Amino acid sequence: MYILSNGVKISEKAHQRLCQAVKDTSRKHVYFLEMESGKLIRVSRANHQKFAAMRRESQRFIPLPRVSEAERRKRFVVFVEELGIIDVPELQKRLSKEIKKGASLEILEQILKPSGWIHGWVQDEQFLLAERIEEWITAPPLNARDDPDYWYDDDCPICQLMRKTEEENCSPNIDEMKTAFKKAEEQGAWVGEKLPEESEAEEESKYIGRAKDFKMPKWMECTWRRVPCGKDECPICGRIKRDHQRHIEKGENPDDLKSVFEDVGRNFKEALEMVKKDAENKGFNITNIENIKEPPEPKEFPLYGEVEKWNKSVTVLGDMAQVLGEFWIHTEAAADLFWYANTLMAKTYRQLCNRWHIKNGDDYGKFDHRYTGYILKECLKILKKSLRELLENNQSQKTELNSLLSKLLKLEKQIIK
Repeated sequence: MYILSNGVKISEKAHQRLCQAVKDTSRKHVYFLEMESGKLIRVSRANHQKFAAMRRESQRFIPLPRVSEAERRKRFVVFVEELGIIDVPELQKRLSKEIKKGASLEILEQILKPSGWIHGWVQDEQFLLAERIEEWITAPPLNARDDPDYWYDDDCPICQLMRKTEEENCSPNIDEMKTAFKKAEEQGAWVGEKLPEESEAEEESKYIGRAKDFKMPKWMECTWRRVPCGKDECPICGRIKRDHQRHIEKGENPDDLKSVFEDVGRNFKEALEMVKKDAENKGFNITNIENIKEPPEPKEFPLYGEVEKWNKSVTVLGDMAQVLGEFWIHTEAAADLFWYANTLMAKTYRQLCNRWHIKNGDDYGKFDHRYTGYILKECLKILKKSLRELLENNQSQKTELNSLLSKLLKLEKQIIK
């Protein structure tokens, strides 16, 4: 995701570790980023000798910032205020009452957890952590910059051109675009009916480039991963942050109803315009969209019913662990389990709809089928890893966790076929 001033890369996985480190408020450890390797190092405060030695090499070992519980709690309060917008007034009322009493963040999270909205809070908290990491890592002495390899597919000629023009801070000319188009077509890519005229080139360049081995833009992952990138350049995370800042600069409360609905309305309008333009490029009349057949309801797909049943088992296990006071539900592995169990259920239905459209002769589902398949494979990979980690460190509920893993492995073949 980032490249440090000395050329060392910080991967997405390393970025996630940094995000978790900055929220450690136990005061038992101090975290450093080692400049030469880009590795995160944790040192016990009790180890005075090692701690002092690392402090002496201040240009090599860079201390991480901390996000205090007070700052996270403040963000949580804003999140709770937004719950009223999405029609959960009773939960909002209870949480607001506890907030006024001065309840700790841990207690507030426990109240939120049974509702399922805990997953929304976890993602919002990750935005906060990622923002702090970006502020810290892009400032001296790290002076990190974006890693272009993270955002562009090096095998795509058009991506290569986009990367080159961004690095040189210039716009592509028509000859460069023609060359990129030609190379992409030679690789078996679909790049539109024709290359636009020079006057249209800049606008059209936003929509070109879908190859056989097409990879969705990396930022699309922020729409479903538990830990989004939180970067300003990301069309998902960046838009949220820009909307927030715009209201602040105008002296408005970014979290009141008027601001929220204004943002939602504008974003919906932009999305609709993109849908219309994309439809027109494909020769599809958006006004006839009602002619697309409606897919069956979730309950009409037997596989969805099985995945939903498995997801409910995950929820029941989590509730049971909470009642028993089990520590494992506070781990990263547990956070992944609860988040991706819900994502798996939602994306399974989406993929079943895609298959249904394809089977019924609609091209509507073909393109999405591939990317949704990728998401499902990623979810399954993370869920299996999460369950295996929890099995290694959990004795009291080992039988239940083992059962979840066994059922998931049986469902996997049907989900990704």
